[in-house]
Amino acid sequence: MGKYVSNKKAKRHGFLIFLLNVVFLAGAAYAYAKVHLLALPNFASQSAASSYNTSLQSSAGRKEDKVGREISSKSSSQVKSNSSEKIIDVPYISQEGSYSTGCELVSASMVLQYYGCHASVEDVVKNTPYSDLQQKDGKFYGDDPTKSFIGDPTSESGFGCYAPVVVSVMNTFLSKSNKIAVNITGNEFNSLIPYIQRGDPVIVWATMRMLPTYQGNSWIINGTGKTFVWPAREHCLVFVGYNKDKYYFNDPYKTSGLADYTKSVVEQRYNDLGKQAVIVEDKP
Repeated sequence: MGKYVSNKKAKRHGFLIFLLNVVFLAGAAYAYAKVHLLALPNFASQSAASSYNTSLQSSAGRKEDKVGREISSKSSSQVKSNSSEKIIDVPYISQEGSYSTGCELVSASMVLQYYGCHASVEDVVKNTPYSDLQQKDGKFYGDDPTKSFIGDPTSESGFGCYAPVVVSVMNTFLSKSNKIAVNITGNEFNSLIPYIQRGDPVIVWATMRMLPTYQGNSWIINGTGKTFVWPAREHCLVFVGYNKDKYYFNDPYKTSGLADYTKSVVEQRYNDLGKQAVIVEDKP
């Protein structure tokens, strides 16, 4: 009985020691977990925050860079637009009233005045050769518009004239200067831009308001037997500027003033009227 009790006590003692070891190990494990394992979420949270902040900074950097590029691009575009736009300040004269069909002569006067030649429209008209149409046997006969102004420029029934006539009358006024009017008919319209860039306006033929032309009155040119058909809405104006989309003109039609028209339309009307153009340049 005593041995049994002693053994029993020994077993209890051993179990108690085992239990204490288990408790000790459990406590140690808990402490380890608290120090190490429980710290992992904080680390992960810090890592995530760091990653988010890094991403935000990187994103902000890209945003600033993008905005910077957009601003830079816009500034570049503005510079390009500014460098591709030019308008010459040419004295404006309207044909309204006294010179209802004299757009060619009004345009000539504007350009002459631009170069310092004090030639009024009246002066230009007086120095321009003109001729009327004559009717015979039911047919109309008249001069070639490259040789004279057809009709009366002060009348609504007048027609007009072409580049050679304008060159001739302008040189009447420029004869004592160092300038000369030159017929540059035949050039594409965009090839006239360099003249504007250097400050020289260009007299061109197109149509009123850049509307489509159509066949107007016709007559037989004197001494040739050839029939000439007048292009209805024929118009003459002064090319003074351009930008990316438009061409600018001193348009004598009514009181148009500085008028702008879409490039493609201008080029078409200019072509329709035979690509006629006149400039003033230094004498050779």
